[in-house]
Amino acid sequence: MNIQYQGDLNREGQVVPFRVFLADGLSSDVNTLISSASGLELVDDPELAQGMLIRSKEKFLSPEAFEQHPDLEQIVRVGVGIDNVRLDLASKAGVVVLNTPGASTNAVATRTVALILASAGRVVEATVSLKENEWLKGKKEVQPEDLSQKSLGVIGYGRIGKRTSELAGPFFNKVQFSDVRDLKSPNQVSLENLLSSSQVVSVNTSGDTEILTSELCELIQPGAILVITSRGESVNLEALRRLQEEKNVRVALDVFHQEGKGMFDNQMLMEVIQDKGFIGTPHTAAQDDYTQEQLGHEAAHAMIDFAQKGMVNPKNLSGLNFKSVQLSGPLDRKDKRFLIAHPSIKGTIGKIGTLVDQGGGDIRHFANDSEGFHLNGVHLAATAFDVIGVTPEQAVAIYDKIKSEIKILRGRILSYA
Repeated sequence: MNIQYQGDLNREGQVVPFRVFLADGLSSDVNTLISSASGLELVDDPELAQGMLIRSKEKFLSPEAFEQHPDLEQIVRVGVGIDNVRLDLASKAGVVVLNTPGASTNAVATRTVALILASAGRVVEATVSLKENEWLKGKKEVQPEDLSQKSLGVIGYGRIGKRTSELAGPFFNKVQFSDVRDLKSPNQVSLENLLSSSQVVSVNTSGDTEILTSELCELIQPGAILVITSRGESVNLEALRRLQEEKNVRVALDVFHQEGKGMFDNQMLMEVIQDKGFIGTPHTAAQDDYTQEQLGHEAAHAMIDFAQKGMVNPKNLSGLNFKSVQLSGPLDRKDKRFLIAHPSIKGTIGKIGTLVDQGGGDIRHFANDSEGFHLNGVHLAATAFDVIGVTPEQAVAIYDKIKSEIKILRGRILSYA
C-alpha cells in the first residue's frame, strides 16, 4: 500500500503543505528536491516558513530572531558549523536544529592533509622564491621536512578528525588523537599529552569553543606544524602569534578568528598571516562544486525526512539540541502522526497517552528523546507518536487538549493518504 504524506493539519483540521524557505546560494537541485517532495511547498517569505535551509549569512542569535519566525519547526544549517544559531534559544522555542557534516567530511580532511604536506614541504616558500627570481635550492628556508619519523596529533575525533587520520596516517610514524569522549582506543591520549608529544597538530573540533588556550599552547613543541580547519576561535589568537614568534611554529589555517574584508583590519590576525611560516586558504576547504552540491542534497533530504516523516536528527548527530527521534513501523492512511517539542517533565508521557485515549484515539507507534536537551536550565524533549482511529477534527481536538495540559513549544500533526 503506497502511503504518502499530504501535509500538516491546521487548527481547522484542513491539510496544508509544509512550508520551506531556502537561503540564497543553494543550488537549483535543492529547489527541485524540495518542491517535488509530496506535501512540501517553497515559500519566499522566511517568516512563514516551518522549515529553513540556511547558510552562514542567516543568523539566529537572539530571542527576537525566533519570535520573528513563529511557525518555524526546524533549521537545517547547510554545512558543518552551527555557530550562527544559538542552540539554547532554539531549544527554548522548540525549534529543531540540524547540520550537514557528512558531505564535507572528505573535502575538509583532504584540505587538512594538503596543508600539512604543503607546510612540511615548504611548497609556498619555494613557489614565492621562484616568482621572485630566486633559486634557493640548498637553503634552509625551502628545505622540506620528512614526516615519516614524526607524530601527528588530531584534536577532535569526529567524522573529519577520523578521516584526517586515515588520509594522513601513511605519512607519519604515529597518529594519536584527543577527544572529549572516551573512545576506548589505544591511540587516544589526553590533550596535554598530545600537544607535548606531536610534531604536527591538527584541530578538527566542532563548535566555537577555545580549545587551545594560552596555557595549552605553551605545551606545543618548538618547530611544530599547527593546522586548523575547524573554527578560528578554537585557538587563542595572541597565543598563536607567540607560537610563531617564540617557538617558530608553522601555522596553516583555512579558518580565521575574523573572516571577510574586515579581517585585514585586525592587527594581531594580520601578524599571524604575514609570518614567514604561515600558509592558508580563505575558508574554502569545502567550497568545491561537488561538495557544495552534496551539502545541499544532504540538507534537502534532512528537511524532507522531517516534513514527511517527523524524523528528528535521524543520524543522531552530536552537538545538536535534540537526539534522534523517529518512528518505526508501517503507516496506515488513517494514521495521524503527532510531533511535539515540550519541557521534559516526569509524567508527561503518561498524560499524553491518557489524553489520546480520552479523545477517542489509540497510539500505534511511539518515540521519545528521553534525555531531552539540557543546557543553561533548559530541559526539553521531543516526542512523536501515531494515533489511529481519529478524524482530522478529532486529531486537532486531541492536540489542543494536550496543549492545554502540557506546555507545547512547537508541534505538528502530519496527515497521510
